[in-house]
Amino acid sequence: MIRISLKSICFFIVLFIACSAYGKEDLEALIKKGNEAFEKAEYEKAMKIYDKGLKAAPKESVLFYNKANVLQHLGKREEALETYKEAIKSNPKKVLLKNIYFNEGNALYTLAKDKSSKEGAGIEELKEALAGYEKAFDKYRKSLDLERKISIANGTDIHKAGIYAKQNWALARDAWTKTWERIREIEKKNLKLEDGIQNLLQAQNDLLPRLESFYLYSFSEDSLKFNLKTLAQYQIDYQEDILHLQEIVQKDVDRFFAELENYKAAQDKDDKKAAMEGNEDPELAKLNKAYEDVLSVQRAVDTVAGLEGWIIDGLKRADPVGAWENSRSLISLLYYIVDYLKKSDHVKNIYTLAINELHGADRLLSWIDQISLSDDKGKDIKSKTVILGGAKLDAGVQDFLRINKDLESLQGELEKQVDSPLPYAHSNNEDSGATPGISQLDPAAKPDPTKPDNGRNDLPEIFERILREIAVESTKEVISQNKRILGKLEKKSAGLKEKKFAAGAPELEPLIRETLLAMLGYENIQVSLFTLFASMVKTSEAAIDRLDQMRKSDFDDNSIIDNPFADSFVLMEQLFFKYKVFIDRVKKENNGNLKVLVEKLPQYYSSLESSWNDFKRSAQNSFENRDDISNFETKVSNLRQELLKSMVMLVPDAAISLYFERVKTLQSKVIESLPSTSKNSDDIQKRYGQVGKQLEGLEVGGPSGLRKTKL
Repeated sequence: MIRISLKSICFFIVLFIACSAYGKEDLEALIKKGNEAFEKAEYEKAMKIYDKGLKAAPKESVLFYNKANVLQHLGKREEALETYKEAIKSNPKKVLLKNIYFNEGNALYTLAKDKSSKEGAGIEELKEALAGYEKAFDKYRKSLDLERKISIANGTDIHKAGIYAKQNWALARDAWTKTWERIREIEKKNLKLEDGIQNLLQAQNDLLPRLESFYLYSFSEDSLKFNLKTLAQYQIDYQEDILHLQEIVQKDVDRFFAELENYKAAQDKDDKKAAMEGNEDPELAKLNKAYEDVLSVQRAVDTVAGLEGWIIDGLKRADPVGAWENSRSLISLLYYIVDYLKKSDHVKNIYTLAINELHGADRLLSWIDQISLSDDKGKDIKSKTVILGGAKLDAGVQDFLRINKDLESLQGELEKQVDSPLPYAHSNNEDSGATPGISQLDPAAKPDPTKPDNGRNDLPEIFERILREIAVESTKEVISQNKRILGKLEKKSAGLKEKKFAAGAPELEPLIRETLLAMLGYENIQVSLFTLFASMVKTSEAAIDRLDQMRKSDFDDNSIIDNPFADSFVLMEQLFFKYKVFIDRVKKENNGNLKVLVEKLPQYYSSLESSWNDFKRSAQNSFENRDDISNFETKVSNLRQELLKSMVMLVPDAAISLYFERVKTLQSKVIESLPSTSKNSDDIQKRYGQVGKQLEGLEVGGPSGLRKTKL
């Protein structure tokens, strides 16, 4: 049973009364009277007496302490804790402070015990109880430390000091352990596969930084071994979770296998005959796919069990680097399982993992030149830093190998789509051109019954096939980018292992940027060229509006403003790649309807490229005055015009829509500025000019080249 020490120690304290109607003797008499009421369990009476004393001596720690003890006995533990805090703020002597900490710990313990022993307590309540026990540990420790100091000062036996604090600390620790075991049991009972994998992933993400810290900064082998064994104990707990997950997956395997077999058995002879003739049953294919998928998850979870065992073995053998490498491999595998279960983008998540690892390696290796080699400890840290940095780069290499493996699978799927029938192929329906991304190709490219092909319009089919081919080429380009990054990573890793860093740590920031661009390329593989055009037009318009605001704001002619738009148009490189592939494919079509595109698009591409290069050069410069802002705004406006010019040739209706949407926005700004005054007349006139400029020279002509319209 936990010991609650509530004995008043007021007569061992020298009372300090700053300003009071009571003298020291009067206050001591009042406290004695309160203590007598307390001993008789007359708690309300004792409370009134202590409150009366606090009015006379509002900073007397003894009164706060005794009042808090009364609150404890009244079951008002939250109030008691607040009152103990007031006692601590009142600068008590050590002999009183150690009792305050002790009884504060008791209050925390009792609150936690109430939560953990509550029938039907859920995980959240039990976790709150854990936190309460941990706070109680801290209070008992502080009480014990003070009692030892007092014992040393008094020359008494230090081993007998704080005996009750030790006992209560042990009781709280035992309660903590039992509460933790209850939480684990509830989690196991309610555990779902996805939640279990997430828990394991979180555990490994928590392990890695601790493992790195112990490896780098444990300055003795014994210290390192002790720390690694501590980590191993935590990991052992998760082996039970993995066994439970294996049981869950096995149940899923059995269930899907039974469903598959039952369906096969229920097929009649005609179904089996159709299957033999090569006519695939969609439902059977679906069941087969589900069964294969759950088998893949089972194999992955089995691999997780193996890796977890290797991690624990490495920690026990004091092999931190081996344990780190296995933990990092396990994290990648767990991400694969999580992404499969959540149907999320695995490639993107592995890119993110690689980027984070490269950032970590960059920070780690940047310390190489700052580590002093004047002693053995410095040399040891530098050597370990290089080894761990190399392991991080190797992990990045493995990430890119996994990414490219997935991208090669994606490429195969996209290539199949190129050859697959289009939903509107050979259709004479009036709406046959209405396909995603190219429904507004050209108002003139509608089926015409007077044509020799009986109205068939091949342009939507051609454009759709080209867009699919562009997706394939985009995938190949991203794979190539990844291979270039992979090669550089392998070279830097080899350089570290050969200790070729005399000139300084390897520079990883450019590689990180390349990786970010590669991920951006991946994310836009299946984004239509036309969508990219529209996105960049919108981006340019947002930049123009922002520049307009900057120019009108207070501008200190002595200040220099960095250009904030240098990275705003990162999708332009994706656009140019797809645009170039599109032009090449259009040329190869040898279709008369595409004659205008064949003639005009290379010119427009060149013009857009020139405007883009002009923009990039200007984006590198800072703004020193309003003229600089105006000049850069002109560059952005020119880029926007060139983007729209290409859009007019490719998707005229979409281009016109963007034009009129912009005009509407500018007209709204004009209306907001009204009525015209001497102060804003120039601004209104300029806005009118912007509205008119949007329509100058807008030329609309579809791919067939049958008409051009001046707006």
